[in-house]
This record gives sequence, C-alpha cells and structure tokens, in this order.
Amino acid sequence: MPRIFRRPLFKTLCASAMAAALTGCAPYRIDKTAVPAPADVTTIGAEIARVRQFHQALYEVSTFAVDRCKRKAAREPFTLFTVGHLASQLPEEKIAAYYRAGDFDETWKVLWTGDGGLLPQGQRIVAINGNGIENNKTGMGEYPLVKYLHETSRARDAATEGKPFVVTLEGGRELAVPTRPACRTQVWAMPVYDASGYSEIPTALHGAVVLPPNAIRAARNLDEYRYLAGVAVYLSASSEANGKRWGANALLGASALAVVAMPILYPVLSMPTVTASGALVGGDMGLRSAVFATQVVADMGGDPRAGVELLGRLDAQKLEATRIQLPEQEREQLRQWAQQLARPRAEEGGATASTPAASTP
Repeated sequence: MPRIFRRPLFKTLCASAMAAALTGCAPYRIDKTAVPAPADVTTIGAEIARVRQFHQALYEVSTFAVDRCKRKAAREPFTLFTVGHLASQLPEEKIAAYYRAGDFDETWKVLWTGDGGLLPQGQRIVAINGNGIENNKTGMGEYPLVKYLHETSRARDAATEGKPFVVTLEGGRELAVPTRPACRTQVWAMPVYDASGYSEIPTALHGAVVLPPNAIRAARNLDEYRYLAGVAVYLSASSEANGKRWGANALLGASALAVVAMPILYPVLSMPTVTASGALVGGDMGLRSAVFATQVVADMGGDPRAGVELLGRLDAQKLEATRIQLPEQEREQLRQWAQQLARPRAEEGGATASTPAASTP
C-alpha cells in the first residue's frame, strides 16, 4: 500500500472529515485573547525575521539570474502568510504567538515586501487579480494555501503577458503592484516552531518548492540566504526539474526540500506520513543546483564559499535538510570549486574548466 494511505494518515483524514461534518467547515478565527508564552513570542519573532531575509534573497536571486533560467515569469515584490492553515496543528496559545510577534492571524497578510515597500508588512490582502484568496475553513475543504499558490501563479502568468498584477486590500481598495522578469520560482517558506520538519507542506502545486526550515534557521548571512535561494531557483526553474513527473511519493524525509510537478488535490500532508521513499531526483542534480547557487552568489559579489560553510554547519549541528545537503564527495567538489571562485580574478584563469557540473538550469 502506498505510504500516503497508511494508517496514521487514514486516521487523520477520517478525523478531519468528521470534524468537517460536525462543524460544517466553519470559518476559523484565532483566539486573540490567548496568552502565549513569552519564549514562544520570541521564537516566532526570530523566525519571522529569518524568513523575511530569505524571501528578500529569493527575490534578488530570481530576478538577477533570470537570463540563466529556461522557465521565466513575472515576479511580484511581496510574500503573504497566514496562520489559517495551522488551526488543527497547534494549540491556540502557540498560534497566538504569531499574532503577538507579527500581527498574523487567519487572514493573508504581507510577510515580506521589497522594491520600495509599496505594500507595508502586515497589510491584509483579500484578493489577487480580483480572485479571493481567503478561505479559512477547517475540515476537508480547500486549504487557504492552495488558493494563494493558485492565484499567485495565475497572476504571474498574466503579468508575464503584460497585464497588471492587482491586489485587493482590506476595505476593497485595489492596487497594481510592479513586477520584474524572474526565474519561474514558487517557494513556500514559513516561520515555524520546530525546524526539524514541517507540520504540513504544500506538496504538488504549481511546481512548489518547500525549503527546509533547518536550512533557513542555520543560515547566518545574506550570502547563505542567497545560496539557499539559488538552490530553490534551480530546482523549480530549470528545465531538468520541470521535465520530471513526480507524484506524492517523491517527497523525502523530515525537513525535506520537495519539488513536484503533478497537481494533487488538497496537497497538505503530515511530514511523519511522508518520510523517505526514494530519490526525489536522479543523478547529481543536487550538486548541479549547488553549483548554480554558488556561481550566482559569486556573480552577485558575495562569498562563493557560503554554501559550503552552511552545509558544514548543518552537519556540525546534526540538522537534517534533505536536498540541500550533499554527499561528502560532491561537497568536496563544490568546496574546491568555491575556493577557485574565491581567488582574485588574476589567479582564476581557466577555473571554469574544473566546474563540477553545469551552472545554468
């Protein structure tokens, strides 16, 4: 029997279906009177700051490397976040920490904004191109994350054809936001309590990439965030990734980086249910994505050794970050090439000849 239909998930689905029947898929609202532990507010506040830094790096990398990607699309300078999909995952006191730390609730609000901050952080968005993205209901209905990914993907396609990317603010005001040509990248990264895994992940919608929370938490500077962004860009925007037809069993263990191209309804699964089930991608694609990311970091004026240092830190702290980490032999290849890139240009003559893998997705 396929892993996703084993007993734990079956029991979860049955429980959710029963809850839906009893509640009628009632709208979910966080309890804003709940009092979170001060330590939880501090933890979530720090996680929000880290994820914002990553999204800034992702925007910079995806627009900088646009000419190197075969799959392209317009990119909006903001990312939204909601705790609406956490209703059945955390106690109210834990969820309340998101509200106290960043004013996040069951609605969609701006998590990160760039290019001048046309949309301020915390701004509530109710629709994209006239299509509502709020559906904060419990049970087996459509999760709010699904609508957000779907409408964002449609709006990017429309903007690529020259149409405006319009968001509707709370109160009904519409605002056209500027977009930039970018690598076609759909990345989901969220502030979490437990960075060892995701309580729930989008597995198979619009080429979504799920970045390991451990990797974001371990990153210490802009270059390391850009390295992670480069890996995500390669995996989602390369023709190699796009050409593979993966299903739900393509997911890897806790804190996995998953790229899946086959749409699945209601793509939210418990990480313990989708533990390691074989290689997500064949051959040395992990190394190729690492090489691409390292080259981009260097070309953006950063330290090309950032990725190697991040990988070493993940190992030293015994943190899992599947699809980010590399086998020792591949990491040594990456380390040697990064060292070459780090040398002064006068000493680089022919360094590209020893590049361990192609650096253009």
